[in-house]
Parts: sequence; structure tokens; C-alpha cells
Amino acid sequence: MHTTFERLRELLAEIHDLSAAMSLLEWDMEVMMPPKGAVARGAQLATLAAIRHRLQTSPELARLLDDLARRTTDSDEARLVAEARHDYERATKLPESFVRRFAEAQSAGCNAWLGAKANSDFAAFRPHLETLLELAREATGHYGYEGSPYNALLDNFERGMRAERLRPLLADLAARQKQLVARIVERQAPRDDAWMEGTWDIVAQRAFSLRVLADMGYDLDAGRLDTAPHPFCTHFDIQDVRITTRYDERDPFSALFSTMHEAGHALYDQGFDPAWNRTPLADAPSLGIHECNSRMWENIVGRSEAFWTHYLPVLREHFPGRLDGVSVGQVLGVVNRVAPSLIRVESDECTYNLHVIARFELEMDLIEGRLAVADLPEAWNARYREYLGIEVPDDAHGCLQDVHWSHGMFGYFPTYTLGNLYAAQVFETACAEMPTLWDDIAAGRLLPLREWLRTKIHLVGRRRMAPDIVRSITGSEPAADAFLAYLERKFGAA
Repeated sequence: MHTTFERLRELLAEIHDLSAAMSLLEWDMEVMMPPKGAVARGAQLATLAAIRHRLQTSPELARLLDDLARRTTDSDEARLVAEARHDYERATKLPESFVRRFAEAQSAGCNAWLGAKANSDFAAFRPHLETLLELAREATGHYGYEGSPYNALLDNFERGMRAERLRPLLADLAARQKQLVARIVERQAPRDDAWMEGTWDIVAQRAFSLRVLADMGYDLDAGRLDTAPHPFCTHFDIQDVRITTRYDERDPFSALFSTMHEAGHALYDQGFDPAWNRTPLADAPSLGIHECNSRMWENIVGRSEAFWTHYLPVLREHFPGRLDGVSVGQVLGVVNRVAPSLIRVESDECTYNLHVIARFELEMDLIEGRLAVADLPEAWNARYREYLGIEVPDDAHGCLQDVHWSHGMFGYFPTYTLGNLYAAQVFETACAEMPTLWDDIAAGRLLPLREWLRTKIHLVGRRRMAPDIVRSITGSEPAADAFLAYLERKFGAA
């Protein structure tokens, strides 16, 4: 019995290590790889994906899982066997030839997207997106599904969630948030951002971000902060969790908030139970619960009065003379400004979900065959007129702004909005259980929140699914009410 379980862990560790090697190659592709390395990188990733798939679907793994399912009684061991079984059954639905083709298309698509975005040239990316969409549709056939084929892809990112539930939830949320945005914009004070004019040194921006990262508890001996066209977090091991950001010389807050967002992900990845490292239990059950952490740190904490009470003086130290006459209220007026905008990752809390819902509806239309890739730019621009009331000037600011579709990650986008909803509910409970939380944040003590999240979410890993985690923390079903109430209170739009 013990030997059988140890052998299962050995196999799962090998699968994890291959995934980590692939993630490292993908990190390098977006951060350091020279452009001419793209073809070779695609072949390398395809080879590793095929080898991993053989291990994920091996007869030995199946025998071990069958044997242990009958004999394992320990709760954690039984949960690991159940999660490994889920992964095995999902992997066996995809032929190895498909896995190899998909990995090659992902690598080629990402490289093409980088150039297309830089040149605002959708035509250069279109054939790659058409290939990735075709492969995504093929995957739905392999996986099988009930209802929408989108459900088969959604399970890769938010297991158990269904399009039939998301459609009405997000449609209602879009209507309510459009009304909320209109009320806030009508009431908010005139812009007071003249003090933002000029350039903001990138070296100083990085130094300030590193200070905040350290206070959040991000272990830089087990991570890195680099730059990439689209900020992201990736982890190869609990002791190697890397984040990227991007800097804007005209805006000292853009890099800070993208860094805090990715650090929220990184704290989660660094906080998994080390006893189950290199197994499925040392992983998040969904991207929605991952986003719960990142959106909480970026927005609920990072854009709060308490946070800037402490960190405005610190920011002054990094930009001597630039902020001497600037108040916390003026900073809050900038970082919480509500205004429809073009770029999702730079949008405010009140309009952010509208960006996500537009993408969700578009990729649903793509997967279900109502929208052709050739018509995507026009459809994108129409959604932005409908939801945000703005015109999209070019594809770089439109349908090319996100990296996700270049990786074939259809079904990912709604997890951002679910993360917002989870975060508001979970933070309410954090405040109730830690009455001094806002005082701690105002004093620059961010570790108590990290430790609370570590106990409530990080160490749980995949022992529970995302809705179960939210219920166990809050005592309530995941819903939109707490998030909308949070926005109403914060922006005084009630």
C-alpha cells in the first residue's frame, strides 16, 4: 500500500517537472527569447507536451489509481488520488497527436501575436488565431460536453462552472455595472492630476514596487520580477515563482498595480502546502480563486485609503520633490478614477468587468460558430461601443491587447470576473475575523492578510473546489452582491 502510493507520487512528480520545464520555456519566450528562436521553441514545447501526455495517460498511472481508489482511506491521500484521477481522465481524452499540434500552434501563435500587437496588424495574427480556434473546437469534441461546447474549455480554468450559469450572471452584472458606472461618473469630482505630468523614472518605479512586494511577503529568493508585454505570473515550484510587469514613464501606478496583481498570484503559488509539492494538491482548484487573491491585493488593498496613508510617504522617498504637495486624497482620486477606457489591465474597478464580459461573449460566439475570426475586430469594436461607450482606434488597443487567445486559452476570461466576486466576499470575512486589518494596512503591515489567506486558501490547494472554498470562508454561496455593495460603498454611488 505504502509503496503503491509512493510510486504514484513519483509519477505525479515527473509530470509536474515536465510541466515546469514547459512553463520555463514559455516564460523565456515572453521575457528573454530572441525572435528567431520561435520555431525551435515550438518544437521543444511540442516534444515536452507529448512526453508529458504519455505519462499522464500511461497504463501504469491508471493501474495505480485503480488500486489506490479501492484501498486509500487517509483524507489527503484519498483527495490526491481523486484529483490525479480527474487529471488522468481528462488527459486520456486528448490524442497525443493533438497535444503536439496544439503546443506547436500555441508557440507560433504567441510569437505571431507579439509582432502583430507591436504593429497593430490583426491580419498577421489572424491565420494563427484561426488555427487555434479550430484546435479549440476539436478539443471540445475530444472532451465531450453537455450544453455549450464552451463548457468543455471552461473546465480547464473554472472546473464545474457552466456557460449556462455564466451567461445570465454576467449579463445581469453588465447591466448593473453600466448603471453604476454612469452614476459614479456623474458624481465624481473633476480630474486633479496635473501633478502626474512629466516622466516617472522606471528605476525608481521598480524600487518602489520591490518595496511593496517585500511588505506583501513575496519571497524574492524564491521568485523574480521581470518585464513582459503582458504581465503574468508563472511558477515552476513553490520555491521558484516568477512575476512580470510593464512600466509606463507617464504613470507611476500602472506598474505598481500590475505588480501587486501578479504578486497576489505569486503569494498563492508560494503558499501551497510543501508536504504536497509536485502533486496536484499543491495547485489552485481554479483560476477564479487565483484571481480572488490577485484582485484583492491589487484593488481592495492597493487602491484603498489605508494603503496610501502608509505608502504615499514611501513613494515620496523614491521620487524626491515630485510629491511633496500631493495628498492621499489626490492619489486616491487618480488611482480610483472611474472612466471607460480601452485597455483591460489598466481599467478601473468599476469598468473592469465590462471588459471581461465583452471578451467572454466574443469567445463564446467564436467557439459556438456565430462569429468568424475575420470579423473579430469589428465585433470587438462594437462591444466596446455598447459596454463602454468608446471607439477603438486600432487593433493593438482592441482585439490584440491580450495574450490569452494567442495561447489558445478560450474559457479563461470569465475567471477574472469570478475572481472579483470571490474577492469581495472573502475580504468581508477577513475584516470580520481581523478587526484591526485596515489599521494594519495603514501602518504598512501587510503580512497579517497574507497569513490569513495562506490558512484559508493557499494551504488548501486542490483539496476543495473554488465554490466550496468561498462557502467555507464566508458561509455563503458565491454571488455578485458583495462585490457590487463594495463598489457602492467605496465610490459613494448609493
